[in-house]
Formats: sequence, C-alpha cells, structure tokens
Amino acid sequence: MASSPAATTPNRLLLMSSKFRSLINDLISLPMPTIAVISGHASATGFILALCHDYVLMRKDRGFLYMSEVDIKLKMPAWFVPILRYKIGSPTAWRDVVLKVEKLTAEVAIEKGIIDSAHTSMEETMKAALRLGEELVSRKWDGHELEAGFLPSSQLVIAQLLHDEKTLLAIGNELGLSGWGLNNSGYCSWPGIDCGSNNSMVEKLDLSRRGLQGNVTLISELKALKWLDLSYNNFHGSIPPAFGNLSDLEFLDLSSNKFGSSIPTELGRLRNLRSLNLSNNWLTGAIPDELEGLKKLQHFQIFTNRLSGSIPIWVGNLTNLRVFTAYEN
Repeated sequence: MASSPAATTPNRLLLMSSKFRSLINDLISLPMPTIAVISGHASATGFILALCHDYVLMRKDRGFLYMSEVDIKLKMPAWFVPILRYKIGSPTAWRDVVLKVEKLTAEVAIEKGIIDSAHTSMEETMKAALRLGEELVSRKWDGHELEAGFLPSSQLVIAQLLHDEKTLLAIGNELGLSGWGLNNSGYCSWPGIDCGSNNSMVEKLDLSRRGLQGNVTLISELKALKWLDLSYNNFHGSIPPAFGNLSDLEFLDLSSNKFGSSIPTELGRLRNLRSLNLSNNWLTGAIPDELEGLKKLQHFQIFTNRLSGSIPIWVGNLTNLRVFTAYEN
C-alpha cells in the first residue's frame, strides 16, 4: 500500500535533517581550515552550511543570507539553534536573523560580523578565497594541529552538540526508547534528558525504572554528563569500563540490575563523583583500590552483590563519605 504524501513528508524531513546533520558534524570536526564562498542566495540549510566553515566570503552584487523557515512556516530543526547562537556572536544579530528573519546582503552581514569579507563580483570573491586558501596552505596544515585540541571553542561545542544527538539516537535505538527523535524535536525535550543552562549538551540522563535491557556502552560518548541513573532495569553483563571516561560525572546509579563480573577499575577516574550506587546486582570480586581516588564521594553503596574480600582501609580515609553500605555480600 502506498503511503499518502501527508504521511511520508514528516519521515522524509526527519531523514533529510539526519543526513544534513551528519554532514555538518563531519564538516565542523574536520581538522583543517575551511572556506565558504557564497555566490548568490544562501537560505535555510544553505545558510547553516556556510556558517559551519571557518571563513565565509560573499559577493556584494547579488544574493543574501536568509533563515527562511519562519516565513514559510517550516519548523526549524532544533539543532540549528545552537549553531546559529555560537556562530552569530551578537545577540542583536542573532535576533535579526532568527526572529525578524531579515534578508542580509553582504554589506549588512559584514556589519553584523556574520561573514568575513564582501567582494564586488563573483570573480573577485573567488580570487579572495584562493588568496586566503594559499595563505592557509603556506602554514603547512596537515590536520594534526587541530586534532591535538586547537579547534576553536565554538566549533568544539557545536561538534559535541551534533555528536550528542547522534549518540542519543543510537542509544534510543539500542534500548528501544519511545519518544526520542519524534517530530524533529530537540533532544533536550526528550523523556529522561536534561541539558545545560544554555539548552545545549546533555548533563543528566535518567532512564530508571523502565525495564530496559541492551548495551549501554554508548552512553559514555555523552562527555558533558553529570548525572546518570540506570537503576531498576534489566541490564546484564559487565559495567562498561568506558563509563570511566565521563570525567564530569557526579552521580552514578546502576543499582537493581543484573550487572555481573567485577567493578571496573576505570571508575576510579571519576574524580568528580559524589554518589556511586552499585547495589543489588551480581557483582563479584574485591572492591578495587582504584576507587580510593574518589575523594569527593559522599554516598557509596555496594550492598546485595557477590563481592568478596575485606573492606579496604582507604574507605575510612574518604573524608566526605556520609553513607557506606556493603551488607549482603
């Protein structure tokens, strides 16, 4: 049975948004300088594509920049917003582009700091772009400089935002989470997710009491995560060692699952952790000495497992510790 246009259009829009988001993520993460030449109009996705380059050059004699979604009553993808906020530095310029939906000529775009230079013709614009490219090439970029962590902070933030959404979609698919990725909504509004003050990167993920099972290793890709609650589910296997890469994590609750094997030593890298609850699982072996470095720990619960050995002396040296429970082992 063929689907009606009304039924297929939302799915097509979601697919287009996903594919374009993947392209933008690759472009922003590219460890080489990039130059955009705007030869005419750049509206909607064309505007976003241009903004995601390191340098933007535009001709003066024709064309304008234009976020057309508002005028044509098309819902703007939520992930466009942080890109526009980070790439258009001035609050008034951001307002004019997004709320007033102004059509910006090259001269106006220069005044608002949105593009780098404006030129009298297409030929002059291309010449300027080639000169800039040759100057950058003369610096002998080979990609390693930016891979080493010298990407501009705005580029890093945008790349992480896009990466978070891609990661969350993969997590939702793996765990069968309904309500994630529907209606082109921003991931900060998805059930169980809270974002930072700027409605940007994921800081809290609460998937407790949902009867979930599956591989949770991908959660370790959410680098800004401060709170992770996976309690009261049906997760099996080992606790992912990659959780030790969540350096900002302050709260970790994996209780009341069926996690087995030993407590990963990598959790000892979570130096900001204040609460760790691994209770009511099938964990075995000793309490790893690597957890001694969790100096900020206030709550440490490992009761009702299959742990062995004695309680380490260093537990008594955790001066911030208020609750420690290890019975039924």
